[in-house]
Amino acid sequence: MPAVLIDGQPDAQISPWDRGFHYGDGLFETIAVIRGKPLFWAAHLERLSRCASLLRLPAIPEQRWLEDMHALLRPELPRQVIKLILSRGPGDRGYAFTGLETGTRVVYATDWPAFPSCHWQTGVAVGICETPLIGGAPFTRCKTLNRLNQILARQELNSRPGLSEGLMLDSTGLLREGTFTNLFWVRGGRLETPKLDFAGIAGIMRQEIIRWLTERHMPVYELDAPPAILAEASECFVSNSLIGIWPVNSVAGIVNFPTNRPLSNQILSWLETISLVEKAE
Repeated sequence: MPAVLIDGQPDAQISPWDRGFHYGDGLFETIAVIRGKPLFWAAHLERLSRCASLLRLPAIPEQRWLEDMHALLRPELPRQVIKLILSRGPGDRGYAFTGLETGTRVVYATDWPAFPSCHWQTGVAVGICETPLIGGAPFTRCKTLNRLNQILARQELNSRPGLSEGLMLDSTGLLREGTFTNLFWVRGGRLETPKLDFAGIAGIMRQEIIRWLTERHMPVYELDAPPAILAEASECFVSNSLIGIWPVNSVAGIVNFPTNRPLSNQILSWLETISLVEKAE
């Protein structure tokens, strides 16, 4: 069972009147921990704080998050997962909030997920989800506690064996993201990724990949694109904070990618240096 602190207490409980439970009125961050140190901590906290301000959630000082997190970390483990959850806290019946809510702060630690090593070495197959991605409002670009859109899209994969991820389109049929990842592809010698100003969440790993490549004079281009554009790509990968990246070997019904994927391998080599992924044997 994961180790959990609620408002800093190990034996506390969530109120049945908590708005996070009732309405998904809150945010979360999932953070990779490498040898007891949270990876890209500042970026995760910045996004949490920025979205909390957007949603007018109670502000939680960084020190409280750090105290809770360090109480749960096990530095003897090579990797852990820490999740931060912030809800608006208990409130009265109805959607409206008063602004006087004090918030509920949850931090929990879990073991590292056991993904198959072939996901990095030979790549994964992905499909296109029928469930459209909700967009058009600022809150849809935050990691809110309401994940019904992604839950329904992810459920589609249960009836499609062999797919490790599903790509989600917005209401106009354009690529935006995976059910739990961001998407990149190489086309015409340049790296491209969907624009996320209308729909989709700009993941921390996505942000760090763009930063790392930009520092090496390899720009990343954001664009609105339909799924058919992937047929023009020479390689493709998906990313998030725990997997780093998974190369994509096929998109169902669209394309099978070559096994030669130089840019994906270059990024994987970088992720090995920060111990997020294990070196292939």
